[in-house]
Amino acid sequence: MDDTHPTGDRPSVTELTFTTTDDSYPLVALTTQLDATVTILDWTQSTTGTCPTSWFVCVSSADPDSALEVLRGGERTESVALLDHRADESLVEMTVTDSVARTVGDAGALLWRVGAADGEGTATVLVPPVADAETVAEHVHREHPSLDLTSIVTHPVTRTFLTRRSFQHSLEDELTERQWEALRLAYEGGYFERPREATQSGVATEMGISQETVSQHLRAAQRRLLQVVFDEGLLHGSDSETAE
Repeated sequence: MDDTHPTGDRPSVTELTFTTTDDSYPLVALTTQLDATVTILDWTQSTTGTCPTSWFVCVSSADPDSALEVLRGGERTESVALLDHRADESLVEMTVTDSVARTVGDAGALLWRVGAADGEGTATVLVPPVADAETVAEHVHREHPSLDLTSIVTHPVTRTFLTRRSFQHSLEDELTERQWEALRLAYEGGYFERPREATQSGVATEMGISQETVSQHLRAAQRRLLQVVFDEGLLHGSDSETAE
């Protein structure tokens, strides 16, 4: 297992990679039974009922009917719908229970990438500086015992990222006003603490919106925040800038 740690006491973002060959997960089952590769493009977490997760999945397979049949037969699957099919790729929306995405979110982390190929599923989880990577890993493994932690990579956050000016400028065009408000209220209320000192329902009441909308705002805000960190190279920027 790759285990890379930063130097010094800088805040860090930790990347955890989990893999599994457990075919009770529909994407693993699909790539086990068919010659297919699966990539999850996006997902929406519901906070009602049994709290299912809707996945929007790109399936690389010449036989969409067989792919849909395999997905519908999964024990975690609630519904499957074919949205589009072109050449050898299908866009599928599927709703599943006992989702890894919900487990990761409950642990205070972010599910970054999910996919499956050749009978193996891979999930990449990003743990922000305010959360503990070991606690997140233990929580995920407790809820999903067949997921094996295969990689831990810790990226130091440079002072460039931590300066108020660079941070605000980088996020200015990334977050909507409501996403920023949801993230701020959740953070200030202690939503990301363990144990939690705030709930999505409490944030929803303050904002005058539904809990499900708050959940979507938080997920989108965290993903965009981390995109700023990774896609704009702020993790590896210069330390020469003086912190404000």
